[in-house]
Amino acid sequence: MRTRKLKYLFLFVAVTLALCSSCKRQKVQIVGDWVVPAKDMSRAEGFGLGQGGIAATINNSTVQYARWSLKKRRLVLEGIRFEEGHVNQFSDTMMVRKLTEKSLVLQRDSVVMKMRRL
Repeated sequence: MRTRKLKYLFLFVAVTLALCSSCKRQKVQIVGDWVVPAKDMSRAEGFGLGQGGIAATINNSTVQYARWSLKKRRLVLEGIRFEEGHVNQFSDTMMVRKLTEKSLVLQRDSVVMKMRRL
């Protein structure tokens, strides 16, 4: 009987330690500035994701980001595009494939974007 109690006590301690160690891990935050090299490779362009769903554009004159949200690994960016003299509202949804402190990998259909944090 004593051996059985010791087994349960050991199991309880092991589970508790495992749970506590996972609680200490910090989640990587997606909030920040993310860029890729521009098409002409002369500069980096991308977006900033701020607290409260505020988005900003980095070095891109054809897009103005306004808002963002993240739900179930889906990043939604909203704003306006300037195309051929027209202003169009847009909403882009991309799957977050990977997120680390320094990199963000997004995918929309077959297009994969590998971004870096500024």
